[in-house]
Amino acid sequence: MLKIWGRPTSLNSIKVLWCLDELRLDYTVELSGLGYRRLDDPAYLQLNPNQMVPTIVDNGFILWESHAIIRYLAAKYGFGMLYPADLQARANADKWMEWMAQNIKYRLRSIFHNRFRPGSPDGSGEAAAQGLAEIGHWWDILNAHLSDRKFVAGDNFTMGDIPLGCAVYRYREMVPERPEMPYLDTWYERLAARPAYQCHVMQPLA
Repeated sequence: MLKIWGRPTSLNSIKVLWCLDELRLDYTVELSGLGYRRLDDPAYLQLNPNQMVPTIVDNGFILWESHAIIRYLAAKYGFGMLYPADLQARANADKWMEWMAQNIKYRLRSIFHNRFRPGSPDGSGEAAAQGLAEIGHWWDILNAHLSDRKFVAGDNFTMGDIPLGCAVYRYREMVPERPEMPYLDTWYERLAARPAYQCHVMQPLA
């Protein structure tokens, strides 16, 4: 059975847990990091020398890095669904996963760390203010993109929606006063209707 090492408050772990449930896979969770199993445990370091979560083991195959895990799971277990069969649709889904990592992730993290990890290097008030000032521009780009499609890669839910779907929930929870973004809001409502999103993403932040 597939096994994941992670924790339910880790954004990167949440992405993979949501993906697993969308694919309706059986798996077990080894709670690890921040209050759970130490990531410098020698046995865990054999799996992931980076001391980070998540990590999965699937029939002996070890993989870390959340977006790589999502792509692997989607390709193996969700071809034609989460992993589009059409090459161009798949490239578009992939593009938005990378876009999230480049433009949303670190700005969102500075806002999050300022609130929940104030002692961390990127949790300063200055970093959070800069992240908040900049992130709206990138959400505007996604909002415009969603004006004529239901999901980021077209009319079907794909792996491309998973990282951004996790990020937009955190943003909405931490920034209650936001500019109007009607297309992004409609997309969020579609995600919020999905049981796996409710289970793993729509949870209290910590």
